Amino acid sequence: MKNSFSLFELIITIFISSFVIINSMFFTKELFFKQKELLTIEISKIDLLSTKLFLQLNKKDLVQNLSYKDNTLYFDNNILLEDVSNFTLKSTSNIIEIEILLKDSIKQIWKFNL
Repeated sequence: MKNSFSLFELIITIFISSFVIINSMFFTKELFFKQKELLTIEISKIDLLSTKLFLQLNKKDLVQNLSYKDNTLYFDNNILLEDVSNFTLKSTSNIIEIEILLKDSIKQIWKFNL
């Protein structure tokens, strides 16, 4: 009788530990993919911020040199930013307003004083 009870305890222990291990593996997998997605978004935000800083430094030549074609933003015929879904540039006498949508997920509006 004692042997059968020990065997039953062993089976229950193996079942519970298997359940915990499988669930922790699923959790780890989900965590990995979520972190990968967040990393991609944060890299896109950094690219967008660096583009904004570059445009602020070159705001005098912005209207003449900035162009948008085939989901790519160009400055003086050099690639500035890729995967731009939407881009609009509005210029008045003393303010330049840029609206940009990156990868259909990050939208920003920038205003620069001339």
